[in-house]
Amino acid sequence: MFLSAIKKTFFDLWDHLFFAMAVNLVFTLATLGLSSLSFLFQGLGPGGLFIFLPLPFLLASVLGGLATFWSKDIAVVGSAKFADLVPHLAASWKASLVFGFAWLVLVAGFLFGVPFYTAINPILGFVFGIVMAWALFFGAGMSLFYPGLNAQIEPRVRKLLKKSFMVFLANPGISFLMALVFVGALVLTVVTLGFFPGIVGLSLWLQVCFKFVMLKYEWMEANPEADHKKVPWSVILADDMEKVGPRSFKSLIFPWKD
Repeated sequence: MFLSAIKKTFFDLWDHLFFAMAVNLVFTLATLGLSSLSFLFQGLGPGGLFIFLPLPFLLASVLGGLATFWSKDIAVVGSAKFADLVPHLAASWKASLVFGFAWLVLVAGFLFGVPFYTAINPILGFVFGIVMAWALFFGAGMSLFYPGLNAQIEPRVRKLLKKSFMVFLANPGISFLMALVFVGALVLTVVTLGFFPGIVGLSLWLQVCFKFVMLKYEWMEANPEADHKKVPWSVILADDMEKVGPRSFKSLIFPWKD
């Protein structure tokens, strides 16, 4: 499953490279522009900073949610169109805002809450730090499946949080490998200044993995008497791998000559 997910993600991204690069460019420029707004809020005082400083991050989360839905189109439908911007934005903005706000609370709680409680009582600060560390751990795990659930299955935010937590707990090995590749792709994104794989590539990886996990559950439901610890990934993913097909280096560089 792991290698198949990498293969499908790479070739899906390659087949939509110009679309992905365009979205990545807009997202990178928008994120940089929104980040620069933080300098405008410095003269507002502590109260103004508390109210307005999260806005750039929340707006970036909404843009990330939009990229997530386009990535779902690539992974599931096989094509993505700029014409879907408005319906995708309408479908994703609420869940994206909740996602961004949750991460703001987690990060702020860890960065500011731990020193605050440590200053009051070192033991209290240590206990609070452990609680926040576990909260960040589960938050990161849920974040691996939250975008896929939102784009492919569940638009309701309350059920999104519950279901992403349950899928994460039920798939620890897959979650670890997903996180490993995601971190590597994130580093590459930073090195390439957001161009490759970028927000589309990162989102596409999560969408492909989530799709494969859902295919596993469909197989388990259709085969209740089978040994669910031995998942026949080659059978489950046969259709997707057939669509990806064998690729030569020539077909990658000159697809019109293949």
